[in-house]
Amino acid sequence: MIQSYQRFMNLVKDTENVEVLYNYFEKAMTAPVDASDLLRWQWVQCISAFDKFVHDMVRVGMLEIFLGGRAPTPKYKTFQIDIQTAFQKGKISILKM
Repeated sequence: MIQSYQRFMNLVKDTENVEVLYNYFEKAMTAPVDASDLLRWQWVQCISAFDKFVHDMVRVGMLEIFLGGRAPTPKYKTFQIDIQTAFQKGKISILKM
């Protein structure tokens, strides 16, 4: 789970670099250019990074439950997956995620 958090923080940090580009456009461009789309994009990227983080945390938690390292939750107990998906090519596909 620490790896998921570190990935999230790296994505947010990379997204923060867009501010440098925005400031450059605001100061250096003499033509009427609306650079505010960069700031909106920055927000969208941060939300997307958070969404990925939440999905990673759920995936890791489900894998830990599956492997017996964590107690199953009521929601986990209702999760359904067909046997073909679970055992593709003779290996449990959830371990490859």
